[in-house]
Amino acid sequence: MEENKKVNADFYFKLYQGQLTQIRHYETQRSTIVTTIIGISGAIIGLITYDSKILKSDLYLASFLIFIGVFGTGFLFQHSRRLKKHIEITNKYRQVLDRLITVPESTDKTGNEEFEIEHNQWISMRRWWIGISIAIILIGCIIIGQIFNL
Repeated sequence: MEENKKVNADFYFKLYQGQLTQIRHYETQRSTIVTTIIGISGAIIGLITYDSKILKSDLYLASFLIFIGVFGTGFLFQHSRRLKKHIEITNKYRQVLDRLITVPESTDKTGNEEFEIEHNQWISMRRWWIGISIAIILIGCIIIGQIFNL
């Protein structure tokens, strides 16, 4: 019976590690996309304001700026949904591992609750990254408003 419990614990630990790897992968993707979006947006804003005027010829660049912001927002929403799913799965695997590894006579908490991935901290960071994309959309809209004197 003890050997079966060890095999189950090893199995769930490998599943747990796989989910952690996926979470790290998503965070790397997010970082790369956000950095690229900020860099491209900065270059576009630099091109628009290079001659110290906003002209009608800047309309295409401003439209592209809005497109980049919309793409970034959509990507980050989808990315956040996937990341949340993997965080929930990871926490469930941790709970199973706690039951398999914890000594039976212990009725207290295992002490691993502090290591569970916090959803609140993750949600506030998600809002920050999506806010950057929304700010890029707003900058594009302001530039288009300046082009048409709105």
